[in-house]
Amino acid sequence: HGVLIGYSSLVQAGSGGITITGTKTNGSTSFGIGMDQNVSATTANTGGSISLIANGLFLGTSATVKTTGSTIVTSSTNITGTGDIIANTLAISAATGLDVDTQVTTLASVSSTTGDITIDQTGNLELPAINATGNLTVVASGSVTQKASTALTVAGNTSITAGTSIQLN
Repeated sequence: HGVLIGYSSLVQAGSGGITITGTKTNGSTSFGIGMDQNVSATTANTGGSISLIANGLFLGTSATVKTTGSTIVTSSTNITGTGDIIANTLAISAATGLDVDTQVTTLASVSSTTGDITIDQTGNLELPAINATGNLTVVASGSVTQKASTALTVAGNTSITAGTSIQLN
């Protein structure tokens, strides 16, 4: 891994934000940023932003990226794992697909140039414009709505599951 945040580690900003940039060194199982089990990157409710920029991001079991502010996650390859991204606003993009667990108030943008997009949201989710070259899978424990005047363009299959209701424009 380029940056490996080990088991049960904490990266915390008392004020301000966190930016982590990682480049994988080699191997198909290597990630630019790897967050192991029980790892937390947090701004401790200060509203600071978190930026993760890598050529591959893995969020391990119980790993969390948490802020009451905004989070930007960008990968020139894929984003995967079972960890959670918790934020007021999330903008996320991956070149070769993404599979994330979220708890966000606003999903500002989602993009993947190739591969599938899978979002597993705790709570309600409003979908922004999405252009998926593969499959789109959305699961939310609350409602799923589509932001007004946006389009969901999916080349593959679309599956949307909500705990309460689904409203698409």
